[in-house]
Formats: sequence, structure tokens, C-alpha cells
Amino acid sequence: MTLQSRRWMLMSEFRICIVAAGARGRAHARAWSQIPDAQLVAVADVEEERAHALANEYGMRAYADFREMLEREDCNVVSVCTPASLHCAPTVLAAQKGCHVLCEKPIALTIEDGEAMIEATRKANVKLGFFFQRRFGYASQKLDKLLAENAVGRPVLWRIFSEAEIRPKLAMHDKHGNNGPIGDYCPHLFDRWRWLLKTEALRVAARGFVYARGKPEVASIRELAIDTAAIIIEFASGDIGAIVITWGLPRGLGWRNSEAILGPNGIIDVDGEAKLTISRPEGQETFTVEDKLDMDLALVQDFIDAIRTNRTPKATGEDALAALKMSLATLQAIETGNWVSLA
Repeated sequence: MTLQSRRWMLMSEFRICIVAAGARGRAHARAWSQIPDAQLVAVADVEEERAHALANEYGMRAYADFREMLEREDCNVVSVCTPASLHCAPTVLAAQKGCHVLCEKPIALTIEDGEAMIEATRKANVKLGFFFQRRFGYASQKLDKLLAENAVGRPVLWRIFSEAEIRPKLAMHDKHGNNGPIGDYCPHLFDRWRWLLKTEALRVAARGFVYARGKPEVASIRELAIDTAAIIIEFASGDIGAIVITWGLPRGLGWRNSEAILGPNGIIDVDGEAKLTISRPEGQETFTVEDKLDMDLALVQDFIDAIRTNRTPKATGEDALAALKMSLATLQAIETGNWVSLA
């Protein structure tokens, strides 16, 4: 721990800077604002009006350049909420200045950037955490116990259907922004499988399309990401993960999800993070939670505790890098038409 880090810890205060003031920047600010020992000090966004709006809402200073913000502000935690292609630079600079970094997923669009982020924080001896907030949801916590108890047997076939209209943020459809659902959303699912199945992916097969091509909402994007895919992942445990996903449906169709875990002894149906039902020959059992957990807040609280107790955050850089490798293997499988090995 650096001398600067020791001084911050003695102050018992976490001073937060946020990079990017979009929807996820707002979510981070809202979560940080609920931490008693945290103070939101500044936000940077290339869209200055957006930075000022968020700054005014939470009493922060606003910047157009994250470099200037990190140079001027005495912060010790940085939330990185830019599009995935821009995660590396602010993470590395924050680490070099002795700041812990809590970053949105995915870690990056390339393995090189992801490894650079991990190495920079390791070298600076600061924490690096990632926003895989579903790890903290009620259903995920319950699934962790049920799978540990072998509730439906193994191996399982875990299938997910996720069907959505064209997303409101264009960066989500940009191959060089967040790289479509395979780059932006599937890392949540891949991390969920790795964490709950306690295993690593062996190989991936996939087919994909660009359903949004030709639609006026994305006409300004130079190179569209694949927005529709069928994905099969084999795990070292013998389990199989299967995803059918699209972000390319016409506007007005909304977003719907369906998730189930099939095992030799039964089925677990998952309804978001608030409800799941296990069906076995002896009958059905449903688990629900009335008060929906704030998963963003729970993740931020875990990150703060990791700093205070000098432990590893529950969602690490290595976890995020593993999910990125699964995303890249999926895209390679679509491009080549072949199985792609991850072993």
C-alpha cells in the first residue's frame, strides 16, 4: 500500500471520482451516495452538459477530461463507466495515481487491454473490481446453494433466451464501442456460469447475424456489431450453457428473458433475481423475495469491504478477463463456423 493510500485509509473516507456520466455513471453515483464513508467529489465526461448535470445532482465538480480530473482531484477510488473500448486508459491512469478502480463490465474489447488493466492495478497494489452485480441477486445466491446441494443433479444444461429490440444506446450496437450483446451483455451470463457452476469453459460454438442492419435507428454506426446469436459452451465440469440472444428486433417489442437449468433430476426455472422455481418428481418449490435487493449497492459495499479488509473483491479482473475470452471465442466461432477452444 502506498503512503498516499495509508493516509486515505486513516481518514476513514472514500473519495470517489466517476469517469463517464451516462446511465451506468448515474447508477454508480447513486450507489456510492448511499455509502456513509464515501464522498462523491468529481465526474468527467466528454459531453460536458451531461457531466455538469450529474455533478449538480450529487454536489460534485465536473470535467470534460478524466485526465484533468485525476490530476486535480484528491480521490482514492475511481468508477470507470465508459463504453468498454475506453476502459483501459482511465483504469491504468487511476491505478498509477494510487486509486482503487471499480469498472463496468466487460473489462475491455481486447485481451491486451484487459491484461494491461490487471497489471497496472497489481503493480500499484490497488483493488480492481468489476460490476458483475448479478452475483449479489437473491436468485443467484439461492442458485449457488441449490447447485452446491446438487438439487437437480449434474451435468446441467443451462439455457437462456434473451430477446430485445434495438437498444437505446448506440454504443451497444457499435462493433468498436460495446460490441453488441456478445461483448456487452453476454459477459454477465458467462460470469454467472463460471461462478455458479464452479468451472471453466472448454470450447464454444456459435452462429450469429446482424438483425439491426438497414434499420434507421443505427444508420449512423459505421460498423455494426453482431446483435443476434445462438451460442453453446461446453465446460470442464461436463455442464453445457446455451444462449439464444438478440438485440436487433424492431422497436416496440421490448425485452423478454427466459432462463432454466435442466438436470437429470429436475428443472430450475429462474425469473429474474426475485424468483425461482425448482421442479422435481416429488413436486414444485418456489423461492421468492419480497424486498428486491439493490445489487449495485451490494456490489459497491463488497468493494469497499475488500479495500478495508485488504481482500479480493468478489468480482475480480481475472473474472472479467475470463468472461471477455469467452466473448471473443464466441465471435471467433461465428466468424469461422468452427468450435473454438478455450482450454
